[in-house]
Order: sequence, then C-alpha cells, then structure tokens
Amino acid sequence: MRIRPAHLSIALATAVGALLRSGVGGLIDQVWIATLLVNTVACLAAGLVVGSTGAKPVVRRIALVGLLGGLSTFATVAEELRRLLAAGDAVPAVTVVLVTVVACPIAFTIGRGGATR
Repeated sequence: MRIRPAHLSIALATAVGALLRSGVGGLIDQVWIATLLVNTVACLAAGLVVGSTGAKPVVRRIALVGLLGGLSTFATVAEELRRLLAAGDAVPAVTVVLVTVVACPIAFTIGRGGATR
C-alpha cells in the first residue's frame, strides 16, 4: 500500500480521537461510563458526518475512520463488559449492553437527521 497524504491525515485524526477518549476517561471515575459516553457522542457525530452531503469524501474518511474511529472503540466496550461481569456488577454490565446496542444507533440516527444537507 502506498502511503498518501490522506492516510497521514487519517492517522493524525485517529491520534486526536484517542487522546480525546483518554482525556474523557481521565475525567470520569467509572471507566465504563466514559467509554459509553465517548462511543455515544462518536455515533452522534458519525451520523452528522454521514448525513452531511457537503463534506468531500476525503474529509468524511478523515472524520469517520480517523477522528471518530480513534474516539470510539468496541474493543474497550468488550473489555469493560468482561470486567463488569467478572466483578458481578450486573446493572452496569446490562447498561453497557443496552447503551451500545440501543443508544448508540439512536444517537447515530439523530445525528444523521440533524446534519446540514
């Protein structure tokens, strides 16, 4: 694969998203809550990006794959769920599943509907 400027932009945006995720994680004591928050916000923002017809394809890729891909993470959700279940924390575990499966797609749909067309 040949590295193009867009690839470098995506990599930089991914780093920014990961830094944001880490920053939110540092502000909220319960890591699973921080993970759900950033994933839901990322889904809302992704809906806005997808619903926006004015954005160029490269900008959409940088935003979706880079920034929002770095901000959100399903792998962290899976680890948080495993940890909560192992600790016997049923209510937070169920919350993680419900927010991930229900609230994140709803946030995406809201974002998409609210996008400037």
